Amino acid sequence: VGSFMLPTASTSSSRPGTAGGSGKVCCYECFKQVYSIAARQVFEEDALQEAGLSATGGPSSEVTSPLRYFCSENCEQRFREALKSRKQRLEELRKLRSEAAEASESARGGVER
Repeated sequence: VGSFMLPTASTSSSRPGTAGGSGKVCCYECFKQVYSIAARQVFEEDALQEAGLSATGGPSSEVTSPLRYFCSENCEQRFREALKSRKQRLEELRKLRSEAAEASESARGGVER
């Protein structure tokens, strides 16, 4: 799920009070529409690194990190907290997988004797 630009009004069918190229974006967290000029912008790769997660994909020099837009500091903070929570869960899963692999190895060792 990524942020996307909403279509702007064309000059031929413009409504009163709107200008072509209004530049509205959706908040990545709550999907509220906000003008891009007023939106808080965060590169996902930077947020992942702050949370201690590595970005997936190829080398960062070849892959452009998606820019995430947020309507407020609260939404940006919720996104960062979700990344931290994801990191904790991944660490728990790694630990459980490691323990399961060790238990499997010791069980195989006992059967082969």
